[in-house]
Amino acid sequence: MSQLQPALIRCSRIAGILSILAVSLMLMTGCDRAGEKGETGSWFSGSRVDTFTVRDTITLRDTIVVVDTMLVEKKIILRDTTLVEKEVIKRVEVPAEIPLFYENALKKLVAESLAPIADEETCFSGLNSIEVHVTMNEAAEDILPEQRAKDKFELTLRRYGVPLSNSANPYYLLLIIDALWNEDKIFASYVLGVELRESIIFYRDNKPHKRFVTLWRDSSYGYAGKDVARKGFLGYIEEEAEQAAKVLITMRNEVIHRRFEALEEEALNAIDQLGVVLQELGQRSAR
Repeated sequence: MSQLQPALIRCSRIAGILSILAVSLMLMTGCDRAGEKGETGSWFSGSRVDTFTVRDTITLRDTIVVVDTMLVEKKIILRDTTLVEKEVIKRVEVPAEIPLFYENALKKLVAESLAPIADEETCFSGLNSIEVHVTMNEAAEDILPEQRAKDKFELTLRRYGVPLSNSANPYYLLLIIDALWNEDKIFASYVLGVELRESIIFYRDNKPHKRFVTLWRDSSYGYAGKDVARKGFLGYIEEEAEQAAKVLITMRNEVIHRRFEALEEEALNAIDQLGVVLQELGQRSAR
């Protein structure tokens, strides 16, 4: 122990000396660093305290946008002008003659729209021949058969010169006989009529329709006893046929007369025109 004590004392002295040297060295080093790097120091209670700036590197997550250029296939259309044969349809208005059928149709349409109300004379004009129809109710047929009534009516018309026809004309004469017996069938009342009917075309909803209409009518009525009803019917039919024949013949004669007058007027006009032409020819020859 006596040997160790002096050694310890020497070691403590050496440690003190080394601590002094270390502090001196630190002071010297601190002053040099402050002068070179521009760092500042502070003195407190005779000792120096240095302030150091510590720089550290940290890893941050950041989003980076990368713009890259890629090759894209693109279709390029080159427009070029070339000469190509092309058919061109050109509409040219050329004056054309209107067909006669169109002209007649237009004239007919205008005439129908301007047609006046016809009188009896007009209704019977142009009837060259005519067909006879008969209609009777059951009571009338009990007195006189339908065929017998038709024969009597047609015979009277022929006797007065009315031409008859069985062809399908747009007009016909209709004989109508209706009779009615009393309760005891002692006598019969009757209505007997004659009608001139003709088919006409009329329009409904822009559609054409045909119907037979009455243009002229004459009728009579009366009564006859059971014993004389048949003979009376034949007499009444003959009277109605005579009346119809007179109207037909009279109207036909008037139509013929008017046509003759129209032809006569046309002939006179033609003669006058011929006279004018002959006069002009004579004047030219005299020159």
